[in-house]
Amino acid sequence: MERKGRCIFALLACASVGLLSQWWRSNLFHDGDQTVASQQAEHDKDMSTAIVAESSAEPLLDFVAACRGVPDASCTAADRLEYWMQKFGHGCHDHYELVWRGRNLTHDQNEVNIPSMSQVTKFLVMTGAAVSAGAAVVEMGTFFGAGSLALAAGLSSSAESRHGPAPYLHGFDFFQVTDIQVRKIEQAWGHSLGVGDSTASFWVELTKTVYPHVEAHAGAIGSATAQTPRAWGDTLVDVFSIDSAKTHDKLKSQSMAVWQKLRKGSVIVFMDFMKTSQPLLVYHVLQPAGMVKLVWHAITSSPVAFAVTTEDHKALKTAVYNFRPDKVSSEKRHAAAESYLADMKTYAAVYLSPNERGSTGKLCNKSHNTKVFFSKMP
Repeated sequence: MERKGRCIFALLACASVGLLSQWWRSNLFHDGDQTVASQQAEHDKDMSTAIVAESSAEPLLDFVAACRGVPDASCTAADRLEYWMQKFGHGCHDHYELVWRGRNLTHDQNEVNIPSMSQVTKFLVMTGAAVSAGAAVVEMGTFFGAGSLALAAGLSSSAESRHGPAPYLHGFDFFQVTDIQVRKIEQAWGHSLGVGDSTASFWVELTKTVYPHVEAHAGAIGSATAQTPRAWGDTLVDVFSIDSAKTHDKLKSQSMAVWQKLRKGSVIVFMDFMKTSQPLLVYHVLQPAGMVKLVWHAITSSPVAFAVTTEDHKALKTAVYNFRPDKVSSEKRHAAAESYLADMKTYAAVYLSPNERGSTGKLCNKSHNTKVFFSKMP
């Protein structure tokens, strides 16, 4: 997820540059020894308490406040996230410091830059904070854990006001350095690890600096790991974040076990939304069927999040698996593009001021790539 700010408002169809220009002009804007396990549990509990105390005596992201007016039994991750969006989601500035008072989230415990493919934003922190007690965060494609750290910070920030079993963050990745990642590591550290070197321990240690309940699952996602929900304790999934699937076939093979554990109010975060066929999946299939709705759309980076709005997880999974991006006609791509634009116009009207929406091809004073259209999406 490189090229900050790229493709955020790219079209999904054979829409013309004129359509986009018109949009801008109108201001769119696992069992071990029980003693060892007990000691580890006490350690994690103490660590969690210390982290919460360090972050704030009065959490910015408070569970109780976020569910006011909504019965506790029915208050979902999406409900909390939408509440916090009303408080902190406005404007072009998406820096995590707006919702987090703890340690620096762009550096490791030794104050060294974290190699990253994405930008840490307030949206990821708020999304992590929205997770219900006993639920899971399933993250696929973690790299070194910059995004994971933001989600974990959110889990930590609402821990004091959350009652019940602590949610776990489960990270799924090869956790091995690839050729593509070498450059990113060199940019952050001035040197790199060797191709094939393991990054799992780094990810765990890093993420536990803000939240103790994390687990790394190394291997090919969908075949070696994440084959069934047992991989994350067979619990419901409140947040499903995926950055590892760059094609729809990959999305299907990697996420097969996840859909049955999503529920109405779960949040799906597509970490590299506009670089894949995911916009077409959402705006041609899922959103028209009333299965998802937009929750947040990062302006200066790639992630976009949707709330699940259906209780029929089987239908949701079927819709995802029946989708064939190569079979979508240009006319339907155009319709999907217009649906996306309409959604974004509503979103921008709520969260951005007229000046931030822009009228000259820029949004939040960021230039956007208008050369990638829905018609060219894989």
